[in-house]
Amino acid sequence: MALKTRPYGVLIFILLLAFPAAELEAYSFSNWCYGSDRIFTTQQQVDEFSARHSHCEALAFGLTFHRQRDEEGMITNVAGLVAIRSVVFLRLWFRRNLGASTPPPDLSGFAGLTRIENQLEFRERSCLEGSLNGLSNLTEVGSLALTDHCITNIDFLSRVTQLSDYGSYIRQNDALTSIQGLSGMLFAANLQVQGNPQLQSLRGLHNLQAVGSLLSITDNPNLKDCSALGNLLNWPEGPIDINLGRMPFFSNNGQACDDFLSLFIPQRLAIVRFEAGDAEIALYIDHADAGEFGGRADEWEVTCSIDDGITTREETWSFEPYYSPYTLTNLDNFSEYVCFVTAANASGSSPRSLPTQAMTPEPSSGLPAWLLYEAARH
Repeated sequence: MALKTRPYGVLIFILLLAFPAAELEAYSFSNWCYGSDRIFTTQQQVDEFSARHSHCEALAFGLTFHRQRDEEGMITNVAGLVAIRSVVFLRLWFRRNLGASTPPPDLSGFAGLTRIENQLEFRERSCLEGSLNGLSNLTEVGSLALTDHCITNIDFLSRVTQLSDYGSYIRQNDALTSIQGLSGMLFAANLQVQGNPQLQSLRGLHNLQAVGSLLSITDNPNLKDCSALGNLLNWPEGPIDINLGRMPFFSNNGQACDDFLSLFIPQRLAIVRFEAGDAEIALYIDHADAGEFGGRADEWEVTCSIDDGITTREETWSFEPYYSPYTLTNLDNFSEYVCFVTAANASGSSPRSLPTQAMTPEPSSGLPAWLLYEAARH
């Protein structure tokens, strides 16, 4: 089965997203501040930086907030950074204990921040639940790197429309149950969702229209609902067309998300040859068009119209796909069988194949056929 993508359409989509006229204002900050990337480990460092940069709207460098457990002078707030609207990157590496007695740092000072040029990163046990609303005015993030054992949702990203840089992942978040916060996202350069044991649904990706490179959904054992990818993957009929730069990768997820091909209606089949014998018919089955897109079939179904000269009825046989020929047995000799085949999975059934010519099982004997027929009738 040939699965093809057209990356040119994805490239055009990227260009349209990258340079919309409405976003030109986002880059016309009046007060830019320059310098080297900064790492903060104490509140005193944050306060001193804030005092010296209170006039800055945009920082041409990145900020890392790193706090060890129970360290004296730990970071409690970023109130002095409220004027900042743009930063090159933002890393939140707080390493707090789950259920720590001290509250998470107050991030409401990031309320003015709308743009992170490169990466927004959470690492280890930042445990910032209840404080992340301070980031809820973000509209542009280059990429998202989320590995946090405490975070349960990413609702603070609801205004972000694209992840324009490579390197985005949502990986090994033990408590994450929802990615609904990505519901505004239209484009991602790439996206990896891996090793999130509590995640059951990809709701939040339903408006995603294009992925520039790889979409990888792996090792999420309770992930059972991938239907939010319908717009992106042209579900359920397919084909996967201009929306992806590469074929997606699905593996080791829950039922119905384990293999992305199970999300699509299977490819149309054809009965390419048949042989009638004594009370049996052998059907040779193949894909109708090797270049046609289709999902992975869970079963094939053969349905036959049976005419014994007096009445006509239908019977259906189901069997494991990809084994051919398939032999229908215990048939009525001297009755005419006209059959077609479909492929099915959880998303539905393929169109019917073209019907066969009439096939008549007969016993292999030296007696005349008319005599065998009369004997069978009486």
